[in-house]
Amino acid sequence: EIIVSDDGSIDNTKHVVKNLFTANKDIKAKFLENKHKGPGFARNQAILNSSGAWIAFLDSDDLWYKDKLLRVVEHIRKNPEIDLWCHSELVKTKNSQIVFEHYRRFNLKIDPFLSMYRDNSLSTSAVTVKREALFRAGLFDEGLPNSQDYDLWIRLANTAKIGFIKDILGVYVVRNNSITSYNKRRLRCLMKIADKYHGV
Repeated sequence: EIIVSDDGSIDNTKHVVKNLFTANKDIKAKFLENKHKGPGFARNQAILNSSGAWIAFLDSDDLWYKDKLLRVVEHIRKNPEIDLWCHSELVKTKNSQIVFEHYRRFNLKIDPFLSMYRDNSLSTSAVTVKREALFRAGLFDEGLPNSQDYDLWIRLANTAKIGFIKDILGVYVVRNNSITSYNKRRLRCLMKIADKYHGV
């Protein structure tokens, strides 16, 4: 099942997606045309319209390796107790690329909630999570224009069992005009999140 949740794009996204879906009618697919309300709203709409037991996110500027889903499913089948999986990523900027090994940032010696609060060890396009775990945690906070994924990961760390795949299965692309690049807005959101969970 493929769900494309559009955040009020003003380019030719909808036409490209609809043409792809028309050319591949054997794939169960949905295109959601949303007004621009931010990534939290767009992702929540996709979750609400999904029917699968597991959800894998792919932001518009990121990439998956061809065998990503197959590799993740292999881990799911071997480890039924895990609610959320996150793999390593190649992070590409205009002038460089580095490897993010997310598992190295997750501290197994302390409480998962505290580890996630201190250091975000997940990445949206690298996460595959049980649908029921998302509802249990409360979905994305649509009031946060930035870092709403980190906010959800903190809540999930409190209610879901997290597993990591060491292999690189995707590419996180950093562009100058991406949401993450708006540093002042990101900092305000991170301060709001820090205040929200401080002392919990």
